[in-house]
Amino acid sequence: MIIDIINGKLNELINKVLPPLLEKTSHIVVVTDKHVEKLHLAKLLALLPKENIQVIAIKPGELSKSRATKAKIETLMFEEYCDRNTLLIAFGGGLIGDLTGFIAATFMRGIRYINIPTTLLAMVDSSIGGKVGINVPQGKNLVGTYWQPKKIIMDVDFLATLPRSQIINGSIEALKMFLTCDVEAVAKFENNVTAIISGKADILSWLIQRSVEIKSKIVQQDERETELRKILNFGHTVGHAIEKASDYQLLHGIAIGYGILIESKIASLLGYFPEKEYQRVKAILEKLSINKEILSKFDLNNLILLMRSDKKNQSGEIYCVLLNGIGSVNQDKNLVAHPIDEELIKRAVQTILSEA
Repeated sequence: MIIDIINGKLNELINKVLPPLLEKTSHIVVVTDKHVEKLHLAKLLALLPKENIQVIAIKPGELSKSRATKAKIETLMFEEYCDRNTLLIAFGGGLIGDLTGFIAATFMRGIRYINIPTTLLAMVDSSIGGKVGINVPQGKNLVGTYWQPKKIIMDVDFLATLPRSQIINGSIEALKMFLTCDVEAVAKFENNVTAIISGKADILSWLIQRSVEIKSKIVQQDERETELRKILNFGHTVGHAIEKASDYQLLHGIAIGYGILIESKIASLLGYFPEKEYQRVKAILEKLSINKEILSKFDLNNLILLMRSDKKNQSGEIYCVLLNGIGSVNQDKNLVAHPIDEELIKRAVQTILSEA
């Protein structure tokens, strides 16, 4: 497994990373989206070779993370006579990284790629660990594999162009990791929420660095998600269902925020997670715009139906990761994901909606 993450200024990093990779490179293909293309592409292209380079910019949004988009990009690569010595560069958010990585994993049975995330969500989470894939009508990320990038390049300057909503989007994924693994990081997050959502570079640099450390350590122990890596899916069983129920109008991190809230309440109702600590999580999430008004708009039966397609499920049962304290998850019988009765999920949501 390769986890080679380099932080700093883009020009310094490209000059350091590219020369050894270019020795056997026949083509460079940059995959991005049209939004990032307008904001940042010129900066990247100025640092890359001018010959045998192709830029493919797709439409932003989860609907582009599809079989059709993957096939379209692969066709364009064949038309450019790309071969096994082609270097792919994922330049954008998590969608671009997942899609490009999946293409890299399957094109001619596997080629090299570099991931250059431009969003906070991608920097703290999706760019780390080698999970690549696409969405299908049945759910998010249900078709894919594991394929590690040769390098992951992070430049915090990209975050200066992100709107507040995207900073919150990424910070919730960082909070997810802290809640499962690092009580001290939760406290620091809690005490710096205003600075985080304001996009202060120094606190975001800390947020990224600590998230990368946590996720890298877990991935190195369980790359293929046999069990331990499922910790990183805290909030995702419910969150993915909410994201899909919104027809992907809710940002991924926001949907996961609701997942964290509901799965924390489930753990509290089961007696694993002290009510006082649940209230603490709820208070942090409220500062990140996670509130019951939006949650009340979703049909509970539909959410349960969508949860049944989650990848962690077994034998038709819905599985969730449960906290037993801030910075700690329940690991009964060495399992981190546990079967949850559907009525308990409904009760958790109904309890949240009835709370002051």
